[in-house]
Amino acid sequence: MNRYLLIFVLFLVSCVEDPSIERGFYHWKQELDLTKEDKAFLNDIGAEYLYVKYFDVIWKDDQAIPVSILNVKNKPKQEVVPVVFITPDVFSNLDSSGVEDLAKKVGKKIRDVNHKLSNFEEIQIDCDWMPSIKDKYFYFLSKLGQEFEGSILSATIRLYQYKYPDLAGVPPVDKGLLMYYNMGDFSEYRERNSILNNKTGKQYLGSGDYPLPMDIALPNFRWSLLFRQGNFKQICPNFTETQLNDQELFTKMGNNKFIFNMDTVMYDTYFRYGDELRYESCSEEELLLAVDLLKKEIGSEKIRVLIYDLQNETKDEYEKLDAVFSAFE
Repeated sequence: MNRYLLIFVLFLVSCVEDPSIERGFYHWKQELDLTKEDKAFLNDIGAEYLYVKYFDVIWKDDQAIPVSILNVKNKPKQEVVPVVFITPDVFSNLDSSGVEDLAKKVGKKIRDVNHKLSNFEEIQIDCDWMPSIKDKYFYFLSKLGQEFEGSILSATIRLYQYKYPDLAGVPPVDKGLLMYYNMGDFSEYRERNSILNNKTGKQYLGSGDYPLPMDIALPNFRWSLLFRQGNFKQICPNFTETQLNDQELFTKMGNNKFIFNMDTVMYDTYFRYGDELRYESCSEEELLLAVDLLKKEIGSEKIRVLIYDLQNETKDEYEKLDAVFSAFE
């Protein structure tokens, strides 16, 4: 190759810009009522999108019904993307005519909930499908897409679906959203962190290009998991780190395990002496490591990065989350 041509090619490569990152958050509460502090936080951190769960669809009394329907109190400045969560058993119990009817009903319910908000450009469906319901779920997506022609239809993609598209199938949507969280079994006593475990997550990455444009979602939430004699009992989301570090109430074992020193009642729950809590959260260090892994999966010039999800305490974590967003750039 001509020496000057080689220099010119290298110059062009060096001028390729980093991916353009669009920032957003999930809103998973039943009431959309952002405070002044919430709005200021979203504006300051440069959030452009709010993915709002409009309702769930569950199977009950031999029918698919909407539950946890969103109550809109105020309208955010960010562009709202309606999200509908559907449990897999809905598709296990419906035939093809029922699936088509479900698409019409979901479309109508989205419009009903959305009447207090602005017109949307995208709709997202969240369903942890498996090969046994793949055909019916994908048929539902194709019919829902017809309900909203001209809008973008996206679907959430779990890690195993991302790694094994030949087995899981690729949904008939405009783009996917890779859920890089909830990658472990939270009820397993030996699990270290079921929310975010990069050692586990890494095993699902690097297998090749997924045949859909992909956005990315990272976690930023915490919970405590109650175990009694090694058996999982329930999720306890309300414990704070200050409470867990109360040496009169707890004995700390390892980095994130806390053992009750006495019988007590907290948050309407009776805890026994010897009960164990495993506290799981998402540290900045682990999130930045996740970014390093996920950046290698990015194949487009523009990508949307979402944080799950917007909570009361999220506004106090500006520096941490800004660092995570910025690390993609």
